[in-house]
Amino acid sequence: MCAFALPCMQYAVNERDMDRRNDDGFLCCLAYCCCPFSCLLFGWSRGKVREIVGLPRGSILKRTCIHCFCHPCALAQEARALQEIGVSEDTQYLTKAPDPADMHR
Repeated sequence: MCAFALPCMQYAVNERDMDRRNDDGFLCCLAYCCCPFSCLLFGWSRGKVREIVGLPRGSILKRTCIHCFCHPCALAQEARALQEIGVSEDTQYLTKAPDPADMHR
């Protein structure tokens, strides 16, 4: 629901979940709101999420179009994928990539 009501906040949470050292939620929200090329930023971020969960990055054009036309859905999907992996408090990084067979529906 957060991805639809407050997408800038969901983007900041996703960035924080990708790297626990990133506590700059305000800066992520600012970049979300003020960056004239935000769709490219979101496409790049989606590539990072796909790499973390063990999926191929795909083309930047495809990832950017996904965010341009289905932005709240893409943010929610990325958040769900990051939550399924979990975060290790010891290493401050995401751990345990899921089995690729589990990622297909």
